[in-house]
Amino acid sequence: MANAVTFDLRVVRYFPAQTALTVYNSGKAQQDKYNTALAAYNTAKTAWDNYVALLEKNNKTDAFAALFSPPKAPTVPPLPQQPWTPAKYAGYVQATPS
Repeated sequence: MANAVTFDLRVVRYFPAQTALTVYNSGKAQQDKYNTALAAYNTAKTAWDNYVALLEKNNKTDAFAALFSPPKAPTVPPLPQQPWTPAKYAGYVQATPS
């Protein structure tokens, strides 16, 4: 048992509670910011989808009307940009043998 690893209380490392609290608060703030941006994106995307569906519906004309007035290209607004997704949090403390 010369190579056996033994537990020694003197090598247990601690970090201040404020460090863990800071990491948690910054992650929570980032999550809240992302959730707000995602809600805004989902609202804008729904409005965009509804507008495009309305354009497609209004674009269908009968043959007689199309003969005398060719359809004009509709103006489609740009698709809203999806927010950046934050990376998954793997944890602040990592257990190491030393």
